Amino acid sequence: MPWRRHKAKAHVFMDVNMEEVVKPVSDSDIRAGAGSKVVITIGPSCQDVPTLVKLLEAGVTCARINLSWGTREYHARSLSNLAEAMKQTRRLCSVFVDTVGREVVVRREVEYDETGWPMQKGDTKVDVKQDEIITITTDPTAKPSSKLFPVSFPGFTTMVEVGHQLQIGRFLATGAEGASIFLSVLEKSETTVTCVALNSAVLDGLLTVMTCHSEDEDYEGDFVLPLFTEHDAECIKYLGSRFEVDFVNLSFCNREEDLFLARSFLDSVGMQYTKIVAKIERKSSVRNFEGIAHSADGLIISRGNLGLDFEPEAMALLQKRIISRCNQLGKPVLITRLVDTMVDTPRPTRAEATDVANAVLDGVDGMLLGAETLRGDHPVLTVETVLRLAHAAEQHFDYRSHHEELMGKAYLEEVATRQAYDSVSDFGTNSNSGHSPGHTVHSLHTHRMQPISSSQAIQTPPGLQGNSDEEGSEEGAHGIGTPAANGTLETGTLALEATIGSPAQPYVSEFGSLPLRMTEGSSLQLNRILLTHAPHMNKLESLASSATRVAEKISAGLIIVMVQSGRTVSLVSKYRPPMPIMAVVVPKLKSTKLGWQLEGKYLARQTCLLRGVVPMMAAPMSEESEDLISEAICAAHMQRLVKPNDYVVCLKSVKGSMVVKVVQVNRYGSGLRVMTGPNSSIGHAEEADIIGDDSPFGGWIMPVSPRGPASPLSMARSSVASPKISNSQTA
Repeated sequence: MPWRRHKAKAHVFMDVNMEEVVKPVSDSDIRAGAGSKVVITIGPSCQDVPTLVKLLEAGVTCARINLSWGTREYHARSLSNLAEAMKQTRRLCSVFVDTVGREVVVRREVEYDETGWPMQKGDTKVDVKQDEIITITTDPTAKPSSKLFPVSFPGFTTMVEVGHQLQIGRFLATGAEGASIFLSVLEKSETTVTCVALNSAVLDGLLTVMTCHSEDEDYEGDFVLPLFTEHDAECIKYLGSRFEVDFVNLSFCNREEDLFLARSFLDSVGMQYTKIVAKIERKSSVRNFEGIAHSADGLIISRGNLGLDFEPEAMALLQKRIISRCNQLGKPVLITRLVDTMVDTPRPTRAEATDVANAVLDGVDGMLLGAETLRGDHPVLTVETVLRLAHAAEQHFDYRSHHEELMGKAYLEEVATRQAYDSVSDFGTNSNSGHSPGHTVHSLHTHRMQPISSSQAIQTPPGLQGNSDEEGSEEGAHGIGTPAANGTLETGTLALEATIGSPAQPYVSEFGSLPLRMTEGSSLQLNRILLTHAPHMNKLESLASSATRVAEKISAGLIIVMVQSGRTVSLVSKYRPPMPIMAVVVPKLKSTKLGWQLEGKYLARQTCLLRGVVPMMAAPMSEESEDLISEAICAAHMQRLVKPNDYVVCLKSVKGSMVVKVVQVNRYGSGLRVMTGPNSSIGHAEEADIIGDDSPFGGWIMPVSPRGPASPLSMARSSVASPKISNSQTA
């Protein structure tokens, strides 16, 4: 990361006394999904439909399947059960697929239980004593033992050198269960690496091998391994063709070029709507953080693997720095390894509880649970506990200082210049980006990617190794496959089906700040912004900032954002307002060569990742309609997000212009109050709605229902849709 003046964020309690701090959190105060998000990992402990229903009702908004362990059929069953749980609860939940990526696994025989979950065969525990000699081999015929560990990657011996330190631990290991062993490399040959154990441990489950490195330069082993394994490519293609996958978590993402390759692969298998979340888990990813943060659709701080490369005293500040930078850019950020002890116990430690609260105060979007829900004994209780901890911290989050800090950093670099970074979702969708609609990620980002030589071809994902011609064509030289005549993407070892007729402008979500434009005569400002990487306060961000400030000043109960791409709602969310944010997505009917397609489901689920955002899929109607706001308010009231008579701040588009509008909920919570005025056709004989004398909007009354006053609630609902009232409403 470039050098910049930055200090750790200070947590300030504003107008909070001791009684408010120690006050327990009431169940009625917790509004599921309206604060920090919780991502679960689906496994044997929570794969069944009843448990998934309980988790969604508890407040889970995102669910992950991890391809490192389990068959594609097992993961398909998990996604099928999740879809059924969403149907029963009528709640949206975004789907994450976590890749294996650059992970080295110890090969051990497995058997499958009645659900299809793989288990280690025979004696699963491996007892290793300190100072024992351990051999790691790439021989595929070797039998594993307590002193011999055959690994999955045939080039493992080229990754390590004498003196390197290795760590062998359990997949999704926690610090509270089992143990890991640390090895020091003594010597190596073409197929074996001989090590000495630095500690004693009993290993169990799926074992992975990690290289701990401390040098400042890029470690070659971080780039030798393939970005995608063949298992990754096969599972993503299989699951993507049967289910709607919202995010792919790119494991061991070490540089922004990895994101471009992953984007190309997803496009080639028809997953244009799937977004990419980069996992920060190696020292190389921290060194290349700026490029990754700008290009990714979101980030995950994988604290387990990241802790192998950094000393414990550096982790806290590193976490704060990454979260702060993601907040500035408006990119969602998650952290892992939070309540490890809840794998076995029903209660977290005091340190874990403090860790969750501090993460929320730092500004994180959500928490990713691994072993706690995959194989833990208390998956539902774990989710409920984490949400309680997060909600308690959110009540005292210093959102005013957070808002001022982000505004100040943005105003420092208010220049009209263009940065060299684009999100991998921006191609063909951003009219301000200067790219023609026909461009795709293949042509937008090839100028930023270094050519891949034959010695580096192994790092290309399976199915993405290019066919370079003699002229060094742009796509071939950059390792991106080219469509063959038969409609497939011809690549090294695999032939993946490509979507030749993919839409030029896919309706996808775009999180974070808009790219900046270059103008003449701004060299001094350009040099300063390149050194600081401060975000530009453009018009859209100004509107988002204004909406949150207005909501805070009038103590609004809700912010409503009409979502078209996800950009605006992510910018509103980054200011962390104290009130919920409802993202209203209006489905769009799009014509294809084979018929009509309704778009918007991906976008609604993908906003579930943003802190404080609750999505709503509206009925197809004009986004400028007052009925749409009224329907959103009614839905928010049913979810306990807003109360009757509360003010609501709306950020919407009116005739192509973005506006901030303030409305008020009626006395029943079923829609809008209607303002009277000189052009109102409402008679003064009607009973006035209840409103305070200090209202800034004057007198309001409830309109007459065209069907007659059947009941107060039906009168309120029908009156909001009355065409006679539209002329009397003011913004």
